[in-house]
Amino acid sequence: MLERRTFSLSDQQVFAELSGDDNPMHVDPVAARRLLFGGPVVHGIHAACWALDRWVSTRDQAVKLSSLNAVFLKPMRVGHPVELLVEDESDSSLKLRIMTAGELATRIVCEFETASDHLNESSGELGSADFIPDEVASRDSCRERSDYEGAFGTLTLLLPRDLAHERLPNLTLRLPHRQTAFLLATTRLVGTECPGLHSIYSALQLSFCDPSLTAARPELDWHVSGHDSRFGSVSLELASPHGVGSIRAFIRPQPQQQLPFADVKPLTTPERFAGVRALVIGGSRGFGEVCAKLLAAGGADVCIT
Repeated sequence: MLERRTFSLSDQQVFAELSGDDNPMHVDPVAARRLLFGGPVVHGIHAACWALDRWVSTRDQAVKLSSLNAVFLKPMRVGHPVELLVEDESDSSLKLRIMTAGELATRIVCEFETASDHLNESSGELGSADFIPDEVASRDSCRERSDYEGAFGTLTLLLPRDLAHERLPNLTLRLPHRQTAFLLATTRLVGTECPGLHSIYSALQLSFCDPSLTAARPELDWHVSGHDSRFGSVSLELASPHGVGSIRAFIRPQPQQQLPFADVKPLTTPERFAGVRALVIGGSRGFGEVCAKLLAAGGADVCIT
């Protein structure tokens, strides 16, 4: 085992600022309670970047990724310990596993090249050009979309240096900034753009290339290549001067919306539960929410948790 750690909510919030992916399933404990996993879960790319950061810390030289494949098999709950294992490593390839509760959560397979020199500390490249903007992504609300068929767009590759060095100190020193920024852009794409608000990141395949340091465009073009409404799956194709790839994601089931209190009131009479003192466990959603509203509408003194 290379390392064991626990991701906290504050870790998640810092990573959300670093990547621009502030989807509530990752950073809002109240909203996340109503979602598929019952609480906040770690960004898959957060865990993948942490794994790569810990791995490069064991190496003496900088590296450049040739390819990266990641599969996110099981959610990692915030506050629950995870373990990083090196499954296999050679001079040019790497297999990592991230385990949670004794089960495989994430598998990462990489091909890489060892750089002959350390990267330039400011540019993250062997040359002097610095073409990835040192900026944080704008924090707009995550898009709730329904237009998956034919959807497309462009994201700017960004890497706020101070935040990146705080969260991923080894990666910023030993991996090209353009590759780290590419990884971060994929979680911003899935979590805020497409599928957006109701999304699950399932798998990533990337092949990297070395663009001209003077002419490289710090952007990532994406488009939806497949959408199956039966399973809520979305396939995305990625293209950039820095590499190409694909993402598999799913549209997460939306929280069930119960009747508003104004619509519940006519279903009972104001005195139906007069004199009743009720404690409703789990009154913020589902059956508990319905009971709390009915009891209150009927005149009960209701306390909910």
